[in-house]
Amino acid sequence: MEYLFIYLLQITDNISSLLEFACPAAILSLISLIIIFCIREAIYASDYSDEKEKQCIDNIIEITKKISIFMIATFLILAVIPTKQTLLLMGGTYLGKRAVNAVITDEKIKKVDEIINLQLDKYLKELKEQN
Repeated sequence: MEYLFIYLLQITDNISSLLEFACPAAILSLISLIIIFCIREAIYASDYSDEKEKQCIDNIIEITKKISIFMIATFLILAVIPTKQTLLLMGGTYLGKRAVNAVITDEKIKKVDEIINLQLDKYLKELKEQN
């Protein structure tokens, strides 16, 4: 588990640089898709276009749709991957909880706690008897 955590810490910088590329790429692919749809409507509305032009623009739209879907999916996947700082916080929380559980379950500490409690009870009884 710790090795996977260290590996993830190392690659988060690369992932965040990919995110900086994927966001504008997703936006540009959506804009190009909108522009191509507008061009298609203009070509279909004109009387001067032939079937080859319509087929060509339909092929371009299909390719642009696939690229847009890929870029948006890539952006969404990269956006939900935590940053390096978030991974460090999660790792610190995990290891902190693990350390606390190790201290609580340690048998020696339980015995020391019991001895201290018994001695405190003994001293409290002696104080009450003196008063």
